[in-house]
Amino acid sequence: MAERVNDKGLHLSTDIAANVPSLLRGDGQRLQQMLLNFIGNAIKFSDQGQITVRTTLLEDDHKTALLRIEVEDQGIGLTPDQQSRLFQTFSQADASISRKFGGTGLGLAITKLLASLMGGNVGVVSERGVGSTFWMTVRLQKIAHKELHSLATHNNFSPRIPADRVLLDLYHGYRLLLVEDNPINQEVAVELLKAVGLTVDVVNDGLQAIEQVSNHDYALVLMDMQMPVMDGLEATRLIRQLANKAQLPILAMTANAFDEDRKRCLEAGMNDHISKPVNPTILYEMLLRWLPTPVKPNNAPPMNSELPAENDISIALSQIPGLDLNAGLQSVLGNAGKLKQLLVMFSQGHAGDIAALRQHIATGESVEAQRLVHTLKGLSATLGLTTLHHQALALELAIKTTANDADNIIAAVNAVEELMTPVLASINQLFSKPAEATISVLNLQEIGALLGQLEELLIKDDTLANKLWQESAPRIQATLGSVAKQLGNEIESFEYEKALNTLRSIDL
Repeated sequence: MAERVNDKGLHLSTDIAANVPSLLRGDGQRLQQMLLNFIGNAIKFSDQGQITVRTTLLEDDHKTALLRIEVEDQGIGLTPDQQSRLFQTFSQADASISRKFGGTGLGLAITKLLASLMGGNVGVVSERGVGSTFWMTVRLQKIAHKELHSLATHNNFSPRIPADRVLLDLYHGYRLLLVEDNPINQEVAVELLKAVGLTVDVVNDGLQAIEQVSNHDYALVLMDMQMPVMDGLEATRLIRQLANKAQLPILAMTANAFDEDRKRCLEAGMNDHISKPVNPTILYEMLLRWLPTPVKPNNAPPMNSELPAENDISIALSQIPGLDLNAGLQSVLGNAGKLKQLLVMFSQGHAGDIAALRQHIATGESVEAQRLVHTLKGLSATLGLTTLHHQALALELAIKTTANDADNIIAAVNAVEELMTPVLASINQLFSKPAEATISVLNLQEIGALLGQLEELLIKDDTLANKLWQESAPRIQATLGSVAKQLGNEIESFEYEKALNTLRSIDL
């Protein structure tokens, strides 16, 4: 947010009371989301002055500490009547504020929900024309001294040696299984793992993972949680029942990083949890923690720390609205060409997400809607589309918490669409290939054979249908026109039954 603060000529500072414990445990993602909402609003509604983030200790005992966190600004301020309407779902102070500054007001309602989940509350003190102080309280766990010592000494490798170097030196050639249904997430994870000399097999769902683990000896499994056919939790439970697989390290990979999600992973038999978007340093340190100790060092090739010059690509990427280039590059070890490839995949594979969302909501398919938004939330974070990520997170929470209020959910969908449309348009404009306009049309025999393959996969609920579609979509669309777009949206949203009906309705 530093750029937004600087652009408006504001000053952002922090003030932490001396008696606030320096080490506390809590749900970092929830706390970050609440702070982002408060600070983001302070920036939005301020044209001058100071923004102060202040933390004080309200009460504590030997196990917990109750903190009060305030964000004080010198912005436009609020009247008592406006303050009374805040923290309600999709409510802003008044219509004029919505027209001038935009937004749905969902962020404050979500902040109230998140604070309550962390044992606290929210509120505001404000004066029109003077400024506002938004506050939250949260209860966090204290860390005992003996636990702190354990955390500090848990890893047995030297902190002076980077984790990626240790992996390359000691674990080169180790074989891992990646269980992930989304092609973009697959690309990112495989890129990171191969960079440190690891061999990776990839499957698309939990059922395929069980088959692979049954037939192969893997050093470690990286398991997504939300997948079609069989999710990661159920797959882990069944893997633990296989012979000689009780000690196989299984690490969850998911965009949900809340405490209850971590608990579900451990209860299912997973060893640990890695949040998406994947931070390479955290991933590598987690692998070092759980990979079996090598009997002897492997002969590893030297690390290639230099990437080819990609200034032109980086300059083009910087033109995409809402893209945090540094965050996106972090996911791909600084490889601008790979980030470009993933953004193009995102544009091609998710252009129909908003239409699919509206269809799910209209037909009451909340589970399907949540799965689609969950994927969008994770991908946007991985790619560095941070603003879109936060709005998708807000939409996901809206679907979960206001399931019976379609109008509010539609408003949140509109907010996501407003951010996503210019992103997709910019990617297509910057990286579209002119040759795609002259894609050859399939003849009757070719299109019949291809649709037959798709039909077989859809009947079996096989996620290879998505892979086949991605490989064949341009030629199918050039041949069939608008009906192909509908078919593609249904396949990409894993609506296999609908896709099967659409495919069978095509008259060749």
